[in-house]
Amino acid sequence: CEQTERALVVSITNQELKMKAADDKCAGIDLEGNSRMGRIRTLSFLRLSDLLTKFASSVDFSDQGQRMWKSMSSSVIALPNTVVNAENPPSLLQLIESIALHQRLIPLLHESDEVVVAVFKCIAGTTRMKVMNTVLRIIDGLLTDGGTVNDANVSDDKQPMGQALVLQHIHMLIAQFTDRLTKDSQIANLDEDVVGRGFSNKAAPKQNPTEGLQLNILCRVTELLASAG
Repeated sequence: CEQTERALVVSITNQELKMKAADDKCAGIDLEGNSRMGRIRTLSFLRLSDLLTKFASSVDFSDQGQRMWKSMSSSVIALPNTVVNAENPPSLLQLIESIALHQRLIPLLHESDEVVVAVFKCIAGTTRMKVMNTVLRIIDGLLTDGGTVNDANVSDDKQPMGQALVLQHIHMLIAQFTDRLTKDSQIANLDEDVVGRGFSNKAAPKQNPTEGLQLNILCRVTELLASAG
């Protein structure tokens, strides 16, 4: 009986080991698949960015906007989470930047209620300098309608499409900036290894290069809010 019981225990143990090995193998396949899909997704966003930028002046892409954003809806919703502590901007954020910096592409952003909200949510205390710079360039592109509107006519009666998008979610934008600015020391510590990389402690730059653009955007946002009165 004792030998039979021991054999049964060994048999059960072996079965458990085989099942664990099979689970580990499946998990490895899943991770590899996810990694492969991630690379494909990244390349797709980058190539789409190149395509839109290259043909924006000659092709009207606005009819494809809803279909495009619908196909990447899950990625758009997940965008604020993907930039947490990320050193470099994800490919989707780069795609949105390309759209926001071109006046003829900005109408694409009107085809989704989620894109601008997702970008604004990326303004947080856990957003690093390079990512923040991309976010600021997107907002600046919207406020200047792809660089075609200057400070002199920022509050003209005929409101550019990019400014209308910002105004639609302007209170969220201000709230996100407020939250980030209240966590200044946290951001400084977060970016310390990035800003100081390649420099000695004494030579490391003290000023965040995004501060000038951030201040300019806050001034524009204030003017936009006042004009909307």
